[in-house]
Amino acid sequence: MANKNRNKGIYHEKWFEKWLKKIGIKVKRQPMSGALGGEYIGDLLIEHNNQRFICEVKYRDKSTFPSPFSLFKNKDIVLFKRRHKVDNESQVLVIFTQESFEKFMENTHD
Repeated sequence: MANKNRNKGIYHEKWFEKWLKKIGIKVKRQPMSGALGGEYIGDLLIEHNNQRFICEVKYRDKSTFPSPFSLFKNKDIVLFKRRHKVDNESQVLVIFTQESFEKFMENTHD
């Protein structure tokens, strides 16, 4: 039986996958949340502007998030999500490295 933290992680990876697809981003979840390594590193893989962007997903309810800088090893984008305590809405941050953001935005402003 899968443990509670892994199930929660999978749930939030799927949440981001669904949200990104809804806004028109080509994305897929990585097998075993990237534990296989190699071409399967990271939690999500975004394909945009003929390039691949590896994403790390982090969800926290009450505890603090790790520093985004510590999460960028071999990753291009970090996705943070927190449940808002007042009205039960999710709060989301999308954090890019400078290089990844420049690649992501290529050909979008002529």
